[in-house]
Amino acid sequence: MGRWLQLYLEHHIFMLSFYLIGMNAVDLYTCPPATGKYITYYRSKTTSRRDDKAEFSVLIQPEAGPLLEKYAGKKRLLNIS
Repeated sequence: MGRWLQLYLEHHIFMLSFYLIGMNAVDLYTCPPATGKYITYYRSKTTSRRDDKAEFSVLIQPEAGPLLEKYAGKKRLLNIS
């Protein structure tokens, strides 16, 4: 991957994290696909320390939609390799 393509991807991941209330990169890469207007996932950093397994449900902001469509995965939220 060329340096400009890498920067482009990094910018998109940063913006997705911002639009999704600061969702960290590990959770972006491992969470399941969105259902409807929400992304529901278990936060990897705190899942073992909480009774609810750190379940989060995040409303998908309109600005995040095009990026989620661009990188949509089948088994996971994002398909980035």
